[in-house]
Amino acid sequence: MVSSRKKILSFVITALGLLALFLVAVNTGSLKVTPLELFKGLFIEYNENVATIYDLRFPRILIAIFGGAATAVSGVLLQAVMKNPLADPGIIGVSSGASLTAVLITAFFPTLYHSCWYTAFPGRAGCRPCGLSWWAWRSTPCLRGS
Repeated sequence: MVSSRKKILSFVITALGLLALFLVAVNTGSLKVTPLELFKGLFIEYNENVATIYDLRFPRILIAIFGGAATAVSGVLLQAVMKNPLADPGIIGVSSGASLTAVLITAFFPTLYHSCWYTAFPGRAGCRPCGLSWWAWRSTPCLRGS
């Protein structure tokens, strides 16, 4: 069992790391502001550089944060469901389904190769083996443990 003090310490270190990376991401590019200027520009007085950063960089940074968090949660859930701390998407066929669909699209529909559909179809096809695994688990009583 991990003590509550270690849990709190690891949470604080992770939060500080996320804040530091957020400030690095805000200052990546041609416009640079200090953390104090950023705070003042967001909450106290108007600053054109901060407004530009707020409009252009904040949405990208927040999407990256939430996308990373969603990926981490999905990995933890997969490991918990499989009861395997080393589980990866290849166990339930997600990687293979997506790869097969990407190869089939490239071979039979080469005009879709440079469109947005090239990434949409393999993503949907990667979910199918996962759904089939869940369906097989639900329909077989010996696998459920009941």
